[in-house]
Amino acid sequence: MKRKGWLVFGGVFAFVLATQIQSCAKKDEGTSTSGVTYSTTGTTGDYAEWTVSGSSLTAIWKVTTNTGAIAKTLNVSATCGAADATFGYKVCSVASGTCTAEPTFTCAADDAPSAGKQFYMFEVPGVALVVKGKTESGTPDIQEQLHVGLLKDTSCASISGDYTFMMTGLKKYELFGIYRTDADFNSVIHADFGFDNGGTAASNPTVRYTTGTPNGVESITGSGCVDGVRVRSIGSGGSASTIRMASTSAGAFIVDLPSGSGGLVAFKTTNAATIADFASKTLGGIKFSDDGSEEELIAVTTGAVTSGSVPITNVALSADPSPVPNFGHFRPATYTGSWSASAPSYPNFSTAPSNYGAVASGAVISPNVLASTYANAAAIPGLFVIDSSLFGDTGRVFVIAMKYNGKLMAFGTTYNHRNQDENGNPLNNIANSGTFIVFEK
Repeated sequence: MKRKGWLVFGGVFAFVLATQIQSCAKKDEGTSTSGVTYSTTGTTGDYAEWTVSGSSLTAIWKVTTNTGAIAKTLNVSATCGAADATFGYKVCSVASGTCTAEPTFTCAADDAPSAGKQFYMFEVPGVALVVKGKTESGTPDIQEQLHVGLLKDTSCASISGDYTFMMTGLKKYELFGIYRTDADFNSVIHADFGFDNGGTAASNPTVRYTTGTPNGVESITGSGCVDGVRVRSIGSGGSASTIRMASTSAGAFIVDLPSGSGGLVAFKTTNAATIADFASKTLGGIKFSDDGSEEELIAVTTGAVTSGSVPITNVALSADPSPVPNFGHFRPATYTGSWSASAPSYPNFSTAPSNYGAVASGAVISPNVLASTYANAAAIPGLFVIDSSLFGDTGRVFVIAMKYNGKLMAFGTTYNHRNQDENGNPLNNIANSGTFIVFEK
């Protein structure tokens, strides 16, 4: 069963997730031994709550419409095997799956995963979870999307502050930015950014301001918080959509957007990582792209800080475990030295788009409220790029990263020239062609 606006996910998108790392609670086995629940957003816009207890993985999975309404609920129960020694993922096999439709909707025969369907699962116990349906011939989109989330916090505590965010949906031209929210996600300002190459894939891009609301102030209705989830409506009239926001005591949150829009992952700017946090680390996880190829697992090692950057010393892939040495470097977005990535190069993050800050041609153009704090994209805390001479096409990679209990958590995106956006509309510009998340081993 296909939904309008859904994407077929497979292969080389990057959500790099640390494999088999010790939790903040120092559980050596790398898996929650008692029931721990994580709130996740799917790359197509579904919201789910996954509970891990020993080798058991269960999910209450809400399938949403293109306005964010809940159409169906999937209940999934699976059993997970031991963690892979190199990459750290666990393969979880479904024991049972059911689908319950809301009034006016119906369940298709292949909505719920059947017994034997497999998922890759990565857990940072008590912190974060990633689940990805294994790509298989004939498997419907609904079962192959990526779910990424954080430990569910049922306290509904204050979330006031500024947050660096990244979008998780593929083929989106909005890529990253900054959120400012009050204590209960009732008053929200955001600045969204992407890149613009003028329609030529090999041209050096500029930073593009993509926020659609005047001054960045979002129109939000709804209030309250139930069991750690804040349900809100954004927009007005016929364009209104339902979103779901779940936060964690780690200083991060997810926002689940309507079907076809993916979601976003955000962390508090006060928790932003620095370039030194990437040094001498071992990372691992899963990556896939928008080209329909199968997912691959990855393992990454880094070296010491050198001249303001951190070298990526080895990258190994599950399809080809032979490490690729000298892959490139992690660099701050503010880096101004020489780059090995060219044609196209990275944009100058320090140059603000003319319609973001204030004045163009002598006239004020809805200046974003956040521009007084973050004058340009380079001022957003925790923003990095990967600079490599090994890029095989015009795709480039940027990363947002945070620290939690001394451990690195990073979320990245591969962007490339695409002729269409996530809904099949003409684009002929830069969009998200993959995304990754990395946690430190």
